[in-house]
Amino acid sequence: MNDTTPAMILLRDILERFPQADPESEFYNEEIDGCDAVNYLSKIIPEIRTLLDADPIPTPDNSALEVLRAAWFFIEDVTDDDTNLENVDTIEIAGCTDADGIVDVINETDAEFFSTYTHRQGEGVECICDFNSKAQAVEFAKALAIRGGISVIGNLCAIE
Repeated sequence: MNDTTPAMILLRDILERFPQADPESEFYNEEIDGCDAVNYLSKIIPEIRTLLDADPIPTPDNSALEVLRAAWFFIEDVTDDDTNLENVDTIEIAGCTDADGIVDVINETDAEFFSTYTHRQGEGVECICDFNSKAQAVEFAKALAIRGGISVIGNLCAIE
């Protein structure tokens, strides 16, 4: 099999980025940061979709594409049990800045990154993940909202 095909390059990149999931790695079974995984997946999913939608699928790359297909189905079907949605009444998206470890919620135009928060009545908000872009934060929040039947709102930013 050609190791320089786009599918093989993506598969190798996944293994290098997340050795915690590779049984051959010394880091196998260590915790994977969910936010890092979401940010990484948001970058490579368009590449995976392009490969999977190719017509016809290049013959020498079929086995790598089958692995990517399996990964894609896992990504689409996985439920994130790490995010506790019990008593969450709203999911918020906010633009943020970080100055010496102090995170401030600001308007979206001046934001350095975007955070997704869960809100519980009487308890306030809890940041569950930071993202490089507003689109990533909104996509993640909407997926959680669907899972829990919860609304998504913007805190100083518009949610389309």
